[in-house]
Amino acid sequence: MKGSSVIACMAVTVVLSLLSIGSPALSESTGRPSKPSPEEMAQDIARYSRQALRQGRPQESPKEMRRDGLYLLLSFSLPDDTLKDYLREAKLLGAKVLLRGLVQESFKVTQDRIKRVLFTGERPDDSLLVGIGIDPVIYRTVGAGEVPALVFVKDEKFMVASGASSVAHLLALLSQEQARLKPWGEWFERRHRGFLQGGPTEEAPPLLPTIERSVKVWADARGADIAERDMIDVMKERLAKADWPDIQRRSGDALKRQFAKGPGLALPHAEEARVVLVDPTVEYPEDIKDPTTNTVLIKSGTKINPFDKVRWIRTLVFFDGTSSSQVGWVQQYLKEHDPKFVKLIISDGDVQKVMEQLHQRVYWANPLLVSRMGVGAVPSIVSQLGRHLRVEEVAIHE
Repeated sequence: MKGSSVIACMAVTVVLSLLSIGSPALSESTGRPSKPSPEEMAQDIARYSRQALRQGRPQESPKEMRRDGLYLLLSFSLPDDTLKDYLREAKLLGAKVLLRGLVQESFKVTQDRIKRVLFTGERPDDSLLVGIGIDPVIYRTVGAGEVPALVFVKDEKFMVASGASSVAHLLALLSQEQARLKPWGEWFERRHRGFLQGGPTEEAPPLLPTIERSVKVWADARGADIAERDMIDVMKERLAKADWPDIQRRSGDALKRQFAKGPGLALPHAEEARVVLVDPTVEYPEDIKDPTTNTVLIKSGTKINPFDKVRWIRTLVFFDGTSSSQVGWVQQYLKEHDPKFVKLIISDGDVQKVMEQLHQRVYWANPLLVSRMGVGAVPSIVSQLGRHLRVEEVAIHE
């Protein structure tokens, strides 16, 4: 895919996310949480970490989402100054930094330690700003028992080099095992040289090489032990001690209270019928850059209209769930239109009660959605009309 197409697809995805409807207010099941396995929980945390590391990047293919990439495994067992050196190298290399678990099994302690390393006074050190995630699964996959460890993953095969050494030396060790990695070593050397001379080069990194077989190599000196416990083991212990029936009961009660409360936006009721056209175009006020390579992905001033790329077949109906006349109007609307292509969104009211009345899933409105759709009163019917959103306000006599 050419660069312009990649940027267009990425921008459309961002805009569509602003126009999309969030999670349903209540699932079609009981709404109670099911007991996850430690492995599932670890996978979720790893996935969310990777998603956070990818903010501002183009959509990735299924293979890349699976785990393909370049990683530097670290631990807070390393001294702060040593960690800073590795973080700088990770940023120059474009590697994602991963921990095996939480420092002292605490999110707060982990956050404090990260801030202590990244910040000088009240401001972060830009040379250290690289994404840091938690992924015990990849530690298990590559059998990492010491840090630092440099890991290449491609198509479920991996190459890992670990030991008390610089990232450049670990990369050189891997290059000796697979010649296809030599361009990475040469590119990183040029980039590091540019950094020492006042700033990293803008040269794009090589593509991830095909890995013929999984390989593990070690530097002459052993690396540091990993201070953080494997998060999967920690989760197993905590789940074994948890009173799951009580958690389900309390979670269910909390959900019911929240659903009964409703979104509470209290939009005004439409006093007269009218139609408004809303332009969904988004203009980027500043450049969107790759956080690791500083490559400009979307230039400032770029304007994107999602309807240039997609056709919207659903109709959104915004209404006040506390108004019996508006709920009655929605019931009649559903009889006249195919419910499969209608999404119901309430600005206020008891979600569960409204769903029971309408026999259809109901979603919550939120301020961002209402603003993006240009909804100023309820009920309103929102649909696509060419390159615009067509917002029809319907006057109902209470």
